[in-house]
Amino acid sequence: MESPFFNGVKVFYGGRPGAMQAEIRVNGERHEAASAAMTALGLPEPTTFTAVRFYALLLPVPAGGSEPSYPTTPLVLASASGQADAHTHGAACACGGHLDPEHPGFDLALPHLVAELPEAERRRRVKSDTGAIIIAEGVGNFLKVRLPIRLDDGRTVVYLAWIYLQAAVIDDFVQRVRDDNLVGHRFEGLLCNAIGPWGEDVLRSPVVLGGQRINEDGSVHHSEVLESSDPLLSKVLTETWPAAFVLGDRFPHPPSD
Repeated sequence: MESPFFNGVKVFYGGRPGAMQAEIRVNGERHEAASAAMTALGLPEPTTFTAVRFYALLLPVPAGGSEPSYPTTPLVLASASGQADAHTHGAACACGGHLDPEHPGFDLALPHLVAELPEAERRRRVKSDTGAIIIAEGVGNFLKVRLPIRLDDGRTVVYLAWIYLQAAVIDDFVQRVRDDNLVGHRFEGLLCNAIGPWGEDVLRSPVVLGGQRINEDGSVHHSEVLESSDPLLSKVLTETWPAAFVLGDRFPHPPSD
């Protein structure tokens, strides 16, 4: 259990009669000892093809053994005009623009851990979803942020991705939003989406985030990924990448006048 924030566990039992498979993965990697122990349980064998999956998230228990706390009040991030910042990539969006060749970007709908839950389980666990913050009981607290990647043609592709935050961090974030004291604030979390051509290699990478900024027109930026101690994600954030590698044939750069 290498992560100090959360560890994802996936349990699988399935196959056809006479050829059943049992597997346990921890943080995406097959755990041989746990898989062997599950196989040795002698689980009932179905008479037809069957697949059973179970997902769990192991969270650290704070010092003293108390349960992690979750914010009880839904949070809606508001712009200076008072309207909820529920849009992403709209025509006047400060998060990187609408999806056009000049301002390519991707809005990732759910954190990986939430997206993997069966739909019924997701409805049961998600207690708050403002579009900017998701609180999922027993899964975690997630904040949507900007993750910018510079391209070699001068453009920047923006991923609106989800970050896992510990309960104390998101409590502080919520309070700072209410106190209008978020600008310039730095805080830490874990990336909870696969990103572009790097895919799941950057999933669960630790990140440092910057608080929201107020634009000249009064609109509010999403918080932004500033840096990472993960070597690959740090390279993604700091280097310039070929547009064809990141975007493929999507969002070709428009010809200049």
